[in-house]
Amino acid sequence: MESFEEAFFSPLGKEYCVLFYYSAIIAFIMLTVGVIGGVYHVMLGNMNLFALIISLVSPAILYLNNRLLYSMCVTMG
Repeated sequence: MESFEEAFFSPLGKEYCVLFYYSAIIAFIMLTVGVIGGVYHVMLGNMNLFALIISLVSPAILYLNNRLLYSMCVTMG
Protein backbone atom coordinates (compact mmCIF):
# COMPACT_ATOMS: atom_id res chain seq x y z
CA MET A 1 0.00 0.00 0.00
CA GLU A 2 2.93 2.33 0.59
CA SER A 3 3.93 2.17 -3.07
CA PHE A 4 0.41 3.31 -4.04
CA GLU A 5 0.76 6.38 -1.83
CA GLU A 6 4.23 7.09 -3.16
CA ALA A 7 3.06 6.77 -6.75
CA PHE A 8 0.06 9.10 -6.46
CA PHE A 9 0.69 11.40 -3.48
CA SER A 10 4.43 11.89 -3.14
CA PRO A 11 5.96 15.27 -3.98
CA LEU A 12 6.91 15.83 -7.59
CA GLY A 13 10.36 16.92 -8.65
CA LYS A 14 11.51 20.43 -9.41
CA GLU A 15 11.16 19.78 -13.15
CA TYR A 16 7.37 20.02 -12.70
CA CYS A 17 7.66 23.69 -11.66
CA VAL A 18 7.52 24.58 -15.34
CA LEU A 19 3.82 23.61 -15.34
CA PHE A 20 3.08 26.52 -13.01
CA TYR A 21 5.13 28.79 -15.26
CA TYR A 22 3.15 27.86 -18.37
CA SER A 23 -0.13 28.07 -16.45
CA ALA A 24 0.79 31.60 -15.36
CA ILE A 25 1.54 32.57 -18.97
CA ILE A 26 -1.81 31.20 -20.16
CA ALA A 27 -3.65 32.95 -17.31
CA PHE A 28 -1.90 36.23 -18.12
CA ILE A 29 -2.91 35.94 -21.78
CA MET A 30 -6.51 35.26 -20.73
CA LEU A 31 -6.41 38.27 -18.41
CA THR A 32 -4.97 40.51 -21.13
CA VAL A 33 -7.56 39.40 -23.69
CA GLY A 34 -10.28 39.92 -21.09
CA VAL A 35 -9.10 43.44 -20.31
CA ILE A 36 -8.84 44.42 -23.99
CA GLY A 37 -12.19 42.88 -24.90
CA GLY A 38 -13.88 44.26 -21.82
CA VAL A 39 -12.63 47.80 -22.36
CA TYR A 40 -13.79 47.57 -25.97
CA HIS A 41 -17.27 46.49 -24.91
CA VAL A 42 -17.47 49.15 -22.20
CA MET A 43 -16.59 51.82 -24.77
CA LEU A 44 -19.26 50.51 -27.12
CA GLY A 45 -21.79 50.57 -24.30
CA ASN A 46 -22.49 46.83 -24.41
CA MET A 47 -21.11 46.26 -20.90
CA ASN A 48 -20.91 48.40 -17.78
CA LEU A 49 -17.71 48.92 -15.81
CA PHE A 50 -18.90 46.85 -12.84
CA ALA A 51 -19.49 43.82 -15.07
CA LEU A 52 -16.00 44.25 -16.54
CA ILE A 53 -14.40 44.30 -13.11
CA ILE A 54 -16.36 41.24 -11.94
CA SER A 55 -15.46 39.31 -15.11
CA LEU A 56 -11.75 40.04 -14.63
CA VAL A 57 -11.56 38.88 -11.01
CA SER A 58 -11.28 35.17 -11.85
CA PRO A 59 -8.50 35.44 -14.47
CA ALA A 60 -6.58 37.84 -12.21
CA ILE A 61 -6.76 35.44 -9.25
CA LEU A 62 -5.79 32.53 -11.50
CA TYR A 63 -2.73 34.42 -12.77
CA LEU A 64 -1.68 35.48 -9.27
CA ASN A 65 -2.18 31.97 -7.90
CA ASN A 66 -0.07 30.32 -10.60
CA ARG A 67 2.63 32.96 -10.30
CA LEU A 68 2.81 32.47 -6.53
CA LEU A 69 2.94 28.68 -6.87
CA TYR A 70 5.70 28.93 -9.47
CA SER A 71 7.69 31.27 -7.23
CA MET A 72 7.31 28.95 -4.25
CA CYS A 73 8.19 25.90 -6.33
CA VAL A 74 11.38 27.46 -7.70
CA THR A 75 12.61 28.86 -4.39
CA MET A 76 11.73 25.82 -2.27
CA GLY A 77 12.93 23.19 -4.73
